[in-house]
Amino acid sequence: MSQLSPLQRAHVFMLMATTFYGLNFGLAKLVMPQPVPPFGFIFMRGVGATLCFFIVSCFIPNTKAIEKKDAWRIIACGLFGACTNMLLFFKGLAITSPVNASLMVLSTPLVVALISYLSGIERFRWTHIAGLIIGLAGALCFILPQNQSFQGLSNPFGDMLVFLNAVSYGLYLIIAKPLLIKYNPITVIKWAFLCGSIAALPFTLKPFLSIEYPSLQLSQMGAIAFVVIGATFMSYLFNIQAMKYVKPSLVGYYTYLQPLVATLFALFVFGERLGWLRLVAAFAIFLGIYLISTNKTPAAKPKS
Repeated sequence: MSQLSPLQRAHVFMLMATTFYGLNFGLAKLVMPQPVPPFGFIFMRGVGATLCFFIVSCFIPNTKAIEKKDAWRIIACGLFGACTNMLLFFKGLAITSPVNASLMVLSTPLVVALISYLSGIERFRWTHIAGLIIGLAGALCFILPQNQSFQGLSNPFGDMLVFLNAVSYGLYLIIAKPLLIKYNPITVIKWAFLCGSIAALPFTLKPFLSIEYPSLQLSQMGAIAFVVIGATFMSYLFNIQAMKYVKPSLVGYYTYLQPLVATLFALFVFGERLGWLRLVAAFAIFLGIYLISTNKTPAAKPKS
């Protein structure tokens, strides 16, 4: 990837992160809610990814240590990006429908864009707003048509929790951006995940200890390994690498690609048909990426 420009590398990183995360939902279902309870899975993700980040950091020489004045940002990144968002999402998903949860997750790019605008980090033009709307329409086309007859499991409180998960992740992206200008991304993410994992312990340790490990099948252990290493460690690593070069709203926008990734997975594994509507929807999502990434409006300097 050395021949690619920073923006092109960022898009590759975000696409890889989205691919891992889009596969996460289908594979996680192999072990949740039994034999692995949702909050027990969060313990695995947090602690497992933290260990991976610290191991990787050992191979990066001459990294700048976090200054005391930035410690609050690291703690906030951990709370919003590696603790609160996961707890809210899994709790919300447990009491509402998967369809409603998917729709609430699609609010992430809009939340990130709004927070970016209100905090002065980004200034938007009409092309940026159009990209967000076109991408949202495309993502909805992947979720709604095949679920028109869904009834019964929706829960407004669960929907709100999943939406708050999107808000929490959006705050993480905004708070992390100034740190990435100053420090190596691995340094930022390893300390953020350590803080988040510690904060989540009161909720996740007991469910983790309740898992009957001897009963786990090989396929279930493989699914756990993928979620911890691929959908958590690799996804967060790729996203935070991309955030060095692009606006937080563009990182958030890639959430719209998750339904596309899940659909392509079903296409190759289960033989599901793509259809013309989804082809148009995929084009709309990528058009949105183009409109947002070509927005040249200067961003306001983040406050430290």
